[in-house]
Amino acid sequence: GIILLLIILTFHFLERDQLRFQGNFYLAAVTCALSLAIKLWGAFFVLAIAGYLLAGWLQKTLTFRKMILAGLGFLLAMIGTIAISSPTYLVPAVTRSALGTWWSQQDALLQGYDIPDPAGVYQTGLVNWLRYFAIYFMKSHVFFLSAASLLAGSSWGTRKFLSRIILAWCAASGFFLINFAAMKSVHYMLPLMIPLY
Repeated sequence: GIILLLIILTFHFLERDQLRFQGNFYLAAVTCALSLAIKLWGAFFVLAIAGYLLAGWLQKTLTFRKMILAGLGFLLAMIGTIAISSPTYLVPAVTRSALGTWWSQQDALLQGYDIPDPAGVYQTGLVNWLRYFAIYFMKSHVFFLSAASLLAGSSWGTRKFLSRIILAWCAASGFFLINFAAMKSVHYMLPLMIPLY
């Protein structure tokens, strides 16, 4: 639940900032960093933040130099947030231990458990994931309708800006889940499916 809240708060702060690159932009860095520190979901904002910075430059809100500085400021705000929220990561032995645990969990996430898999549960790809989306969230036609609606909302309407941020988030997180994650857990799908709705 906290991860979903942090993801939604990141959307919220970016929408409130409206390419001004002021306080709300850096509050988005804080919530993004917290979601990264807790479960690594903040990493999927890379496309949204890069697009946000590029939009600022293309719309002449930022010069190229200021775009680079804003991006570095965002990264520094994230690093500071992670250091403050998880100070134990500043101890090398703790960081090595955490990374070791993380890598073993990534093996299970990316390959599944080392047991026979006659039902193909650990297969990746959209076709396999659609079965699990249907069990826990939505049928495949609703999934494609939601994706098409998000694409349309990114092109037309009054909330194009927010739709583009959500689209970038869903593209990055969805690409990872569908193409690389073998585990099919509800809590892996939740941060993707709720914004997609």
